[in-house]
Amino acid sequence: MKSDIGGYEIQLFGINLLLAFTILIIWIPICICVCQINLLAYGQDSSAIPTPSSFSPTFSSPVPFPRQEVNTGIHDGIQVSQNLSVPGDSQYIRSKPNYTNPLDNATDIQKITYFSMDGKILNATLWLGGEVETDPGKLGAETVVYGLLVDSDNNEDTGKYGVDFQKELQWNSELRSWNTLFVEYSSPEHSRTISIESNSTVFFGEDQKYVLIPLKMDSITSPGHFRVLYYTVVIYTNTNDSDRKSTDSYLAKESISDNASKILVDLSSWIDIPPPTYSFSTTPSIIDIVRGEEQGIGLQLVSSSGILPDSVSFIPAKDSPEISIEQTSKEKLNETSSGISPASFKIRIPSDANIGLHTIPMLVNISTGSLFPSGFIELPGINLSLPTENFASRYVNLTFSVIDPPSLTQTFKDFWVTYGTPMAILAGGFVGAFATYFIDYLRSRRKPRQ
Repeated sequence: MKSDIGGYEIQLFGINLLLAFTILIIWIPICICVCQINLLAYGQDSSAIPTPSSFSPTFSSPVPFPRQEVNTGIHDGIQVSQNLSVPGDSQYIRSKPNYTNPLDNATDIQKITYFSMDGKILNATLWLGGEVETDPGKLGAETVVYGLLVDSDNNEDTGKYGVDFQKELQWNSELRSWNTLFVEYSSPEHSRTISIESNSTVFFGEDQKYVLIPLKMDSITSPGHFRVLYYTVVIYTNTNDSDRKSTDSYLAKESISDNASKILVDLSSWIDIPPPTYSFSTTPSIIDIVRGEEQGIGLQLVSSSGILPDSVSFIPAKDSPEISIEQTSKEKLNETSSGISPASFKIRIPSDANIGLHTIPMLVNISTGSLFPSGFIELPGINLSLPTENFASRYVNLTFSVIDPPSLTQTFKDFWVTYGTPMAILAGGFVGAFATYFIDYLRSRRKPRQ
């Protein structure tokens, strides 16, 4: 096809071809960029994409899991005392324990190990700072408790302040024996005692610094996921001077300020059963590093429970002679005031590193905290809202690929993906402007001939 403008024959096919080329150079990089974005967003770390099922509660049966260990801290309990030197004063004072009485250490939870071999029994061991006393009354105790709280439905609005079941190993001065108590709560005011076992002494060993607290899963309706909190309590009796001198020699060593009735409480944070699994969410989501180069990445810990840890520190567990992993951020993960913050790392790859997928195990130190339901301990004049903290270590794999330097074709493709769109837009604008100018020029040449 052709047209006559000003006496000149113009090949419309050529202009159409030029416009078609302009459209192509604009459209192709846009399509490439869209595809690239989709691949990056849904490529490697698809687990980081929220789905309705990932937030849905599960009603599956309990599953077995191997031995786990958490640190709860040393000498981090609290003491609540009543100073009897003030007549008629029923107010309690909160303070830090001095841990001078052997019972103080015998109720100091330092570590907790737990596992389930068959998914039917949760076996837990409380590792203590002192030996368990068969007769705590010799050391001035009125009550000693090793206990367990269970939130069977992960709902703080059910049971007693979120607690649905409670198991307690208790010694008191009236019965002067160890007894096991198991209770279910429907509200803070309503409970029922499921079982009481008298003369329970199989939960601790003679002269040993541990207590065993097994829990049958079917006694708490066998939930697929639940959480537990372990605690200890020692309540010292009020004794006058003559009583103290006639009992154990330790009591004579107490200072005047310790003569008041006092309560020591130590507890863990909430522990998820079964334990959550952890993985890394990285930035970028797909990590490809060229041999002989280095790349900065962002590293963030993701928990299957959906609960974010208070703080995290990372240590590469494998000191590879080939690959260097260095943390460049000074702060720990999740310690920013605005919420989650990834830790920054730099990975250096030597020029002779093996091509392919590399997996580096990272030792992750995790800190989690919660508040103890203060309604379980009601004392006049004081609100026992107790912060708790657990520390655990887990190995989490960091995976990335080592690739060859890009070829010339790949370099051009990467260049085009980055700069193709703005160049196409500029070229399209130039072609459009030139076409307008050219047509105007031809029209101006036609007028003198007329």
